[in-house]
Amino acid sequence: MKIKEKIKTIIKKNTLTYKFTVNSRKFIKKHRDGLEFVSYSLYKFFCSIFYKNKNEIISEKQIREFHKRNILVLDSLVPAKNIKQMTKSLESNFLNMKITKKHLKKNTLPKKPFLKFIRYIHDRYIKNIVYYYNYPNHYLDQVNQIIDPLNNIDGFKDLLNKKFIPVLNELMNSKSEIYRAWVYKTININRRETPNQQNYLHKDGDIWTAIKCIIYLCDVDENNGPFAFQDIDGTEKKVFGKKGTAIFFKSASLRHRGSNTINKERLAASFTSYPSLKNKIAEHELRPDFIRKTVPFLPSSNDAYLNDI
Repeated sequence: MKIKEKIKTIIKKNTLTYKFTVNSRKFIKKHRDGLEFVSYSLYKFFCSIFYKNKNEIISEKQIREFHKRNILVLDSLVPAKNIKQMTKSLESNFLNMKITKKHLKKNTLPKKPFLKFIRYIHDRYIKNIVYYYNYPNHYLDQVNQIIDPLNNIDGFKDLLNKKFIPVLNELMNSKSEIYRAWVYKTININRRETPNQQNYLHKDGDIWTAIKCIIYLCDVDENNGPFAFQDIDGTEKKVFGKKGTAIFFKSASLRHRGSNTINKERLAASFTSYPSLKNKIAEHELRPDFIRKTVPFLPSSNDAYLNDI
């Protein structure tokens, strides 16, 4: 009898082990990135064990609602003085700190299957990042992003440490790493409806443990591209709010979109966060959208790639 058959026979004799093995295999196959899904699941469980300090900033009811609906909206989390400081800094930075196509390297996948597999291993387990090849480069024209917002946008890093990490800790039941952050303007052209690459219901390519947050830096209504999502009852809902509104959501689970602007621009800040063994903010000079970290406990590359389509 072959070794593989012997192992199967031994496992089948132990009913619990056999069921666990079969269910685990189905579970991994069901999810797009099975190994990363499992590694983040185990890591989150490990982080939760060591998380003891409850801040009690949000209520247990809000936490339950977040995990039920995959979204939590806090109307006035950010003080007006912080918003004023960030928006003033944002507008001044658009002159010389805007991310453009010339900042980003071009990269393409090899055509040969073997070389493509080598690139896959190199990206995920050496650079520790998933690049979304075929980056829609026109997105940088629709949504103007600032280089290194944590250091170039006044007060942003301090706000994340003092206001947002404590909330994330309670939602994740662990300490949090803010892995990627950006501050941007969703533009409007000639006071007419302006297309937005994100204006379709979708789920992000993040690992399931990820929590994304959008912070309105201006009043948002129907006219300047509100965040929209599909609620648990199947209906689509738009999030209108005053400046300072914060939207926490599970980016890999919640179907969501960024609406087209109708006649006004929208200013916002955003970040993606993961469970961690310590509260930290990972800084990156260039960090446009459409990328994610793969292995939670490994450092990742600072590179950002853009590929024409």
